[in-house]
Amino acid sequence: MFYVSENTMSNKYISILILSITLLHAAPDSLAEIMFNTEGDTWGGLRYPSSPEELEQDNLILEGAINQNFAVIPLSPSTRINFFLKLGYTFDEERIDYNNKLSLSPGFKLTHTFSNHGNISIGAMYQYEKRRVTDTDESGDVYFIDWWTSWSLECISCAEQDQNGPLGYPGSTWGNLRYPSALSEEEKDDLILEGAAEQGIDWSRTKLGTFNTFLDVAYKTDNKDIDWNNSVKLGIGLKLTKQIANNVSLSYGIKHVSERRWINEDIWNHDMTVFMSWWSGWSGL
Repeated sequence: MFYVSENTMSNKYISILILSITLLHAAPDSLAEIMFNTEGDTWGGLRYPSSPEELEQDNLILEGAINQNFAVIPLSPSTRINFFLKLGYTFDEERIDYNNKLSLSPGFKLTHTFSNHGNISIGAMYQYEKRRVTDTDESGDVYFIDWWTSWSLECISCAEQDQNGPLGYPGSTWGNLRYPSALSEEEKDDLILEGAAEQGIDWSRTKLGTFNTFLDVAYKTDNKDIDWNNSVKLGIGLKLTKQIANNVSLSYGIKHVSERRWINEDIWNHDMTVFMSWWSGWSGL
């Protein structure tokens, strides 16, 4: 039987780390670019109420994530493998268990970019999750496919005919296929599909931002027929979006939300929602 002590293993890992850093500094610039990449982004949202459901109709929620790449292997100009670390957070006012959690997930993904406004990724990560209300921990592997695209159709003819007409028609859509849907015992064998789409109309631009009216739809469905994983939300609203520099976007507005769940009870819930959301990206640290 071959036995290696913890100290020996620790020294081994430290030696490998030092050797890797030394080789990196000795390598050509092109190799360094392949091995390290510090692109990242963060998104978040503040919303009241958190949901049209009765349980959450007086609940303020904050949620978001920080994504940081630390290495990349380019396979072609439009395809690459990313190694990343993701921090997710959710907090609310009513201290509902599933609305109060932190997660930390190292992982990797293969990403193909179709244009400057769309990509699809397939990957895996090891997720550690801490629920703050019940003080419970969960961890495990998560496998996913993500996609996202956006568009903006300029209304040149409208602007020429009427200076008060629409400026454009921006829209976006995203989706996620994930297994398992969550790390809790009830969802460990659950496959979930979720996503959203939005189509808006830009009406005017001022120092406060671009005034936009929009329609959106969000959907979730799974293979275990879990109530909260099977729903559709329809929204209609208005917002101001402020572009700060080239890599920061801030939106705030109000919308009417109608939500349908069809597993336990086939009912619709309705409410007005006030929200603020943000996104920022960076190409290097």
